[in-house]
Amino acid sequence: VFNKPPILNPQHAGFLLGLGLNGHLRKLEEWHIYNYLGPKHNYTSVGLLLGMSASLKGTMDVKLTKVLSVHVVALLPIGSSDLNVPLSVQTAGLIGIGLLYLETQHRRMTEVLLTQISANLVNNDMEYVNEGYRLASGIALGYINLGKGQLTKDSHVIDQLLSLAISIRDTQTPQEFDKSCGGAIMALMFMFLKTNNYETAAKLSLPSTVQLLDYIRPDFLMLRCLCKNMIMWDNIRPTRIWINSQIPVCLRDQYDIKDINLLDSDNLPYINVIGGLCLSIGVRYASSS
Repeated sequence: VFNKPPILNPQHAGFLLGLGLNGHLRKLEEWHIYNYLGPKHNYTSVGLLLGMSASLKGTMDVKLTKVLSVHVVALLPIGSSDLNVPLSVQTAGLIGIGLLYLETQHRRMTEVLLTQISANLVNNDMEYVNEGYRLASGIALGYINLGKGQLTKDSHVIDQLLSLAISIRDTQTPQEFDKSCGGAIMALMFMFLKTNNYETAAKLSLPSTVQLLDYIRPDFLMLRCLCKNMIMWDNIRPTRIWINSQIPVCLRDQYDIKDINLLDSDNLPYINVIGGLCLSIGVRYASSS
């Protein structure tokens, strides 16, 4: 509070986020929270909401739940007045909910976040949702059920996420349904993290033909690779043989990383798949030298 500048700025917002990540925002008084959030300075709101959620992660703190609810339209009762909160702050609020309810398998928050992954409008009369908002919903849903995918009582949650993550459509609606795909993949990745659940991993594995690969956005191929390997944690090997065994045969026969000098849209799927596999190795062997 003694460091608070007269006019809020991004530097101080980052400072708040840093304090929160180190767990120092547990005891922030209500009037201090109000003084920070009152001016509606986007960066400060984002930094404070994420920082406080990180400090209180997994506690389901009632006071902070109320603060986050005011900043996320999805958590307000139907018909409540529009509080005019920018989409970036709402997106941070969703991640905050994920951190605050970390590993609690909270039923209501899970249901709310599930609806937000495929939402088109934040509110009936508000702006269209962007992909970042849906991705945040997916990450938060994954945090709440972190590693608990096999214990989930409601199979409809997993079924709905799988249908969003791997559905292939001939046509896209104007709101582009594939925007929900990334969020659903991330949710499944965190829900089944390190569970070695072969059944779910098999559903998320990449298609084996070029025709089917053409239907999937290349960056989603990378996410699906990462997701599948984070689930099958114990199978990851830091070898070139392992990487080659994971690339679909149709891509492996067609391209070789040594021969690619120019990027074009044809080799994007191949490069994204390799990216996802390398990232999997990086996460699996992090800090292991």
